[in-house]
Amino acid sequence: MEGKNTNADRREPGIRGLRDRGSGSPFLSLVWLQFKVAVGIRRISASFGLGDKHRKYAGIILLLLAISFIPWMATMYDLGRALADVAVALNQPGLPIVVEVTAAQFFVFFMTITHLMSTLFYGQDLETLKAMPLRAHHIVLAKIVVVYFIQLLISLIPAAPFVVALGLRLGDASYWPLAILTHLFVPGLPVAVALLGVLALMRFTGFSARRDLIRVILGLVFFALIVGFQMVYTRAGIGLETGGPEAIFNLISQRQGLIRAMTKYYPPVRWAAMSLTGERLAEKIGNLLLLAGFSLVALVLIARVTESWFVAGERREAKARGARAGWSRTAQRVIETVHSPLVAVMLKDVRILVRTPNFLLTALMNLLVFPLILLMSFVASRSGAGTALLSLEALRQAPFVDLVALAVVGIHGLMAGLNQIPSAAISREGRMFWMSKAIPVEPATQLRAKMAYSILYGSIQSLIVVVIAVLLLKIPATTAVWLTILSVAVLWPLGAIGLLVDLLRPKLDWTEPQQAMKGNFGTLLAGLVSAGYVIGLGFGVKYLYDQGLSGALLYPVVLVVLLVTGAGLESWLERWGTARYGEIEA
Repeated sequence: MEGKNTNADRREPGIRGLRDRGSGSPFLSLVWLQFKVAVGIRRISASFGLGDKHRKYAGIILLLLAISFIPWMATMYDLGRALADVAVALNQPGLPIVVEVTAAQFFVFFMTITHLMSTLFYGQDLETLKAMPLRAHHIVLAKIVVVYFIQLLISLIPAAPFVVALGLRLGDASYWPLAILTHLFVPGLPVAVALLGVLALMRFTGFSARRDLIRVILGLVFFALIVGFQMVYTRAGIGLETGGPEAIFNLISQRQGLIRAMTKYYPPVRWAAMSLTGERLAEKIGNLLLLAGFSLVALVLIARVTESWFVAGERREAKARGARAGWSRTAQRVIETVHSPLVAVMLKDVRILVRTPNFLLTALMNLLVFPLILLMSFVASRSGAGTALLSLEALRQAPFVDLVALAVVGIHGLMAGLNQIPSAAISREGRMFWMSKAIPVEPATQLRAKMAYSILYGSIQSLIVVVIAVLLLKIPATTAVWLTILSVAVLWPLGAIGLLVDLLRPKLDWTEPQQAMKGNFGTLLAGLVSAGYVIGLGFGVKYLYDQGLSGALLYPVVLVVLLVTGAGLESWLERWGTARYGEIEA
């Protein structure tokens, strides 16, 4: 019996730590490990700040978060159903799919840039993975698989309501399995493009002493170019610049004519639409294979081609992390300057935000994404026939202009609640939060500094929104002044809400920067609470308007409400924060 060795006896043992038992493919084991680290119950519990003792409540919190999305999803479903009815009536059944795939891919691209940068270059597990007998492309592909899965779930948020509405409207049994298969590949191209951009940035900017600033600037430019392309190719395909509105009527006379024109310069969206709304099953399957093949080939090819970029870029990042142990001359001068405790804490938060490109790029993208879309829409409308601008004339007259200004403040408030500056102010400190507990500065003063910094940051977005509103609506000077005042005032209560949520359950044990901001469930919770505050304020304004309060008088009333609630929330924050700081374990 001793001379009989089975194949199992002769197999080399698997990599220790990658599998619980047995042996197998190192790559598949690595993928499974990355999944457990990224979306396992321990990771989700840590994202909620629950810790090991309260991990059992993670499922309940996830359920409550899902329930909180029901009103939004119901609204999107109603919109999708209306669009599906119109599209089918016009013989353009693929239109809802074009809309939702475009929105989903934009959303995925927006989230993926910083996610890939964080996990590929700032993850604290990279040194451990490099020491294992793994190839570089195994590390890259394993991390991409996890990122892809997360982005697939994210893409369902804007896509699912439209897909379900169209499927119920068409009543075709083959639609549902094809819809599932099609949307498995929707994130493919935006993830591939984001991967190419991130690895190129990290690889070819590593030689500069100002690499962090260059990466942030080029990352924003890259993002703006992709957004601009998405907005321009549709108009160019339809021919609005040359044919005007008549071009649309000509396209509607043909089955799926509008869809083919809208996707003329971006075929993957057409393949997705035709895979669900083609006339024959063979046509649907053919378009599905085109979408799947193109997405997978692009993703795998870019990952393999840029493998050397990852190796070289990560090596430089490791050296740079060691070089950053000291202070730059500018930072040294700032540190040597005597500041008040309030200003000193603000400067500390600034350094935390800008110490890695991932934090700063996330903050700036959150700051600019909504104004950028508004600005490009304005430019696009100016380049066309101008009919969109003519439709705004009625909104520039009283009393509508006052209501529009307040609506702009509300939209700005919704975006400010999601900018992740106050709602991750403590989480960004990570395991170094013990320093905030040790320094001789009262917690109330530290929270006051974080509040001031959050308002200062949000004021930049306020200025951008006001400028775009003035350009687009040409509102009177008095209205513009009130718009500016209210857009800054709304930052006070929203900042307090974000800080309260982060103070409740800060995410301090993150292993990569992505987890502190976009991967932090606390920022989502803060956004939902902030949205509830803004929506409640909107209902209050509507009630006062229905009671006969004129538009101009609404401004001071809203201002008083914002100031009173802001002062009350900050007072609560400072009182509670004094006790809460000592309870937080870094």
